[in-house]
Order: sequence, then structure tokens, then C-alpha cells
Amino acid sequence: ARGLVDPIPRRGSIVARIGVDRLADMFEAECELEAHCARLASQRMTGLDRGELQDLFEQSAIAVRTEDYDAYFDFNSRFHHLICNGVHNDTLGEMVRNLRDRLAPFRRTQPTDVADRLHRSHGEHESIVRAIVGGHAEEAYETMRSHNARLSTGVLLLLKQQKDGQLRKAATQEHNPLANILPEDEAA
Repeated sequence: ARGLVDPIPRRGSIVARIGVDRLADMFEAECELEAHCARLASQRMTGLDRGELQDLFEQSAIAVRTEDYDAYFDFNSRFHHLICNGVHNDTLGEMVRNLRDRLAPFRRTQPTDVADRLHRSHGEHESIVRAIVGGHAEEAYETMRSHNARLSTGVLLLLKQQKDGQLRKAATQEHNPLANILPEDEAA
């Protein structure tokens, strides 16, 4: 299931445990690949694709105004998937979607003010949409890379705090994906 469980022959499966370094690698790969997708989407999206991206962005503003985190998270997922689809390269799009799906539970763990997080993300999405719709390939790359790097850094900082013992209690709570991240020396 998206690399989040490890099958055990004749016994079922357990939640996968990965190391911080592996998670950082995954975030870095997703960040670079999706930024490349944004660059290509700015060059390859059809007029219909661009209109759909613009419409979805405008619809997501309602979730931001009402601070509906779950609805915005759904819009966010669809937004990023539309960009991957706009590349018109099934292999590249699938690679990025798979990484995004695997990393989604970790993105949701960021302990920031929800309203601030929604407004900031929506503003970054606006810059991404403007670059893609305008056909500005390098701007699309840079804005997407910056957007994803900020989110990745937030998750990795949270893990560092956890490792330092500041959030150990939160990490033991049920349904917290951070509880399954181990320091590299324990992840073997």
C-alpha cells in the first residue's frame, strides 16, 4: 500500500519503518521531479488543461476562506495531480504521483497554524498557476520547487525535534506517521 506497509509472508503486514535519511531522499526526489513536471506542464498543457488548473485553483479559495483543511487537502492533491497529468508523460507523472501519495501522510503532520498554512499554500499555488498558465517554464520550476521544499523542510524539522525528544509523546499517538520514522542507525 504505497510503501507504507511491509508484507510478512503467511502473517499479514506491518506498518513500514523507514529512516529519516530515506524520508529526506524521498522528499528531495519528489521536490525535484514535481518541479520538472511544472516546467514541462507550462510547455505542454493544452488550453483545456490550463483552464481546468485555473478553475481548480479558484475553487480551492473557498476552502481557504472557510479554513476547511480537509477540503483544501483534497484540492491540493487534485491540483498537484493535474500538473503531473499536464506533462503528458505517463511515466514521469506516475512516478511523481506515487511519491506524493507515499509522502502525503507526513505532509499532514506539520504543526503549523491551519489558517496560516492554507493561506500560504494557496498563495504559492497562485504563483505556480500563473507561471504554468503563462508558459513561463523556469518560473514554474522555481515556484513549484520552492513550494515543495518549504513543506518538506517543515516535516524534516518536525522529525528533528522528535529525535531531540521534544515531540516524543506526539509521535506515539495513534495514526501519527512520524511514529514509524527511525533514526538511521535503528532503521536497518
